[in-house]
Amino acid sequence: MPWYYGWNVVGVGMLFQAFSFGLTVYVYGFWVKPLADTFGASRFDVMLGLTLLNLVMGLVAPFAGRAMDVGSIRGLVIGGVLAMAAGFAIAGAAPDTWVFVAAYASLVSLGMILAGPLPSSTLAAKWFRARRGLAIGWSSVGTSIGGLALPPLLAIAMSAWGWRGAHYAMAVASVVVLVPLVWLVVANTPEDKGIEPEADSEKSRTPPASHAKTWTTRTILAERSFWAAAIAFGFLTMVFSGVQANLVPYAQDAGASRADAAALMSVMAGAGILGKIVFGAAADRMNHRTLFYIASAILAAAMLLLREPLDYSLLAATSGLLGLATGGFLPLLGAVVAARFGPKAFGRVMGLLGPFTMPVAIVGPPLAGHIFDVTGSYVLAFEIFLGMIAIAGFAILFMRDVDVPSHPPVAPAE
Repeated sequence: MPWYYGWNVVGVGMLFQAFSFGLTVYVYGFWVKPLADTFGASRFDVMLGLTLLNLVMGLVAPFAGRAMDVGSIRGLVIGGVLAMAAGFAIAGAAPDTWVFVAAYASLVSLGMILAGPLPSSTLAAKWFRARRGLAIGWSSVGTSIGGLALPPLLAIAMSAWGWRGAHYAMAVASVVVLVPLVWLVVANTPEDKGIEPEADSEKSRTPPASHAKTWTTRTILAERSFWAAAIAFGFLTMVFSGVQANLVPYAQDAGASRADAAALMSVMAGAGILGKIVFGAAADRMNHRTLFYIASAILAAAMLLLREPLDYSLLAATSGLLGLATGGFLPLLGAVVAARFGPKAFGRVMGLLGPFTMPVAIVGPPLAGHIFDVTGSYVLAFEIFLGMIAIAGFAILFMRDVDVPSHPPVAPAE
């Protein structure tokens, strides 16, 4: 079977996601204690940077999504890498907490939206037909690869150069590794590269009428599946981001070393890889609502475990559950959007979801940090997160069902 070039595009998408998320979301908790030592910052103050980062991402997402449907994704990704690198450099030179926070809330957030899951999943949706869910799943593996590989490396860099030097290293590595690869490999569609598109499955040869519809902002916002996805995935992102951002200080409070805390993030990311591949492939064959409930149940089990004092081995196992569950959400969301709106409107719909999911999602990190500042414990935060999972489960009931093929997809065209 000939190699389909679309997998090269997916591979580069995995890589720039690994950098954009592996050097931000997965390691942001590393800056809590250094900034407290350097500037006397509280956990709430530091977590505010992550909150604002996600807020700005949500506000920019509609414009970025529309641009990716009509413009050069390659150019947008390269611009995002350069913006993110500039943000890291400014954060490394920050004279106080607020400059650090501002760097993440502006340039780093812009870089993440332009060189993160949105362009990567949009590319997968445009390059693939029969195996679109699987391609989106593999594409989203990049965030987990970043979380698996980069936290231990960053811990070494911090030990050698401190938190400022680590930021400078992040800036240089992002530009040197990503810009040449994105420039050489990425193209918006197979047609842009002069390549035959992937062959259709029986289902994609007769797509639903919604795929042929001209989706505008007004009609997207009038569709109930859009709001069901926005509410459901928004609350689950709130839970995951809240736990993920606070997991390192949570583990250190329990006696774990910096290296052991970093290893927990790697466990979470490694399990996330499995979750993304499994849920992405399953989304081509199974009911999307059923998959959503499976992932939500695993996430709820992790919240219940975190309410109790855990030794390091149990904490590692719980981190694996977190990764497995949340690893499935990104490819599942991509599959939900692609199946209900079609690939031509994929970027726009994913972008429009941002302003509605992010205001909910950004509450998680500072809420958990504030609860710890007040009570000295994260238990109440985990209980609140259980309630958010229940709300998400109710919201997804209103999402319209679509048929999924019950047979394997056909091979790609030569």
